[in-house]
Amino acid sequence: MLMLIKEPELLDLKAPGIERIVPEKVRQKIQAIKHKGERSRSRAAWLALLFLIRDRYGIAAEDLDITEDEFGKPYCTGHPSINFSISHCEGLAACVTDGGKVGLDVEKIRPFDMRVAERVCSCEELEGIIRSKDPSMSFFRYWALKESCIKAFGRLPCDSVKKISFGTGPENTECSLKNTEFLVFEEPGGFIVSVCRLTAI
Repeated sequence: MLMLIKEPELLDLKAPGIERIVPEKVRQKIQAIKHKGERSRSRAAWLALLFLIRDRYGIAAEDLDITEDEFGKPYCTGHPSINFSISHCEGLAACVTDGGKVGLDVEKIRPFDMRVAERVCSCEELEGIIRSKDPSMSFFRYWALKESCIKAFGRLPCDSVKKISFGTGPENTECSLKNTEFLVFEEPGGFIVSVCRLTAI
């Protein structure tokens, strides 16, 4: 189940209990965020997660214990069937829950640096970006697909981001890594949303 929150920067969210359930490192990161908008986006994503878990699994926030594994991926202690991922960018916060391993990334489509694309994209992906009618959208589509995949695994599952590669074309989500499936779409307002689910691990 996926939840998107538009313009979370405009929300003044006070979250009873959220400081208790999030991992210590996450709490510290949220508290250390100086930019009010970014802090609001992070808080909104965690609140959305609490709502989804309560709605889908009937578990209240005060009954959750969220910690991190050895790679820093958060999970619900004592609830192995609850898998989740959160993400946020300027103008959008999001979370997803699933019965299997899942990763989520949201990106605001914006100008990009081709040197960054050359570091993270395969030759075929670079060709697709260059030929695209909207290179920025194409690049951030690949970026979001790769990020959601890494987050689903909880770590980089190979020795290079380039090796997480995808076919060219706006509808192609076939990944070079086995046992992965993707949902990717363009959200109105200039966003790319990608969800990766592991079908086996």
